Amino acid sequence: MSTPKKRKPMSAREKKERAEIRALLRDKGLLPPPKKPLNRKRFCEEAEAILDQIDSFGDVHYLLWALGEMLGHTGGTGRGRSLEAVGAAKVLKLARARKDLEASKKAACGDKATYTLGELLAVTKDIYRM
Repeated sequence: MSTPKKRKPMSAREKKERAEIRALLRDKGLLPPPKKPLNRKRFCEEAEAILDQIDSFGDVHYLLWALGEMLGHTGGTGRGRSLEAVGAAKVLKLARARKDLEASKKAACGDKATYTLGELLAVTKDIYRM
């Protein structure tokens, strides 16, 4: 079995030709226009503002719907899950870890059970590392 050939890098002329072809295809409408890069800081600040406005009980079904939508999100190739889906899964796993910690503390100590930040970190650190 032979090893695959290593592709040589494109020359400046080839890069220029491909850019011209892309521009031509965009002008004809065969390719979509280039997207602006996402400003992640602003996007997260907007989401935090929305979170501050959420009614704690009235909007829960919208949040659950959105999490379900994101969990099913693939990377566009149809193979595997996207980073967004992994992020949504982490949100659910973090919520479950905190709920389980509180339940175990209540079972051990009664209704007034508390836990430390260290105990919370211990049950969530693996989720953050995923």
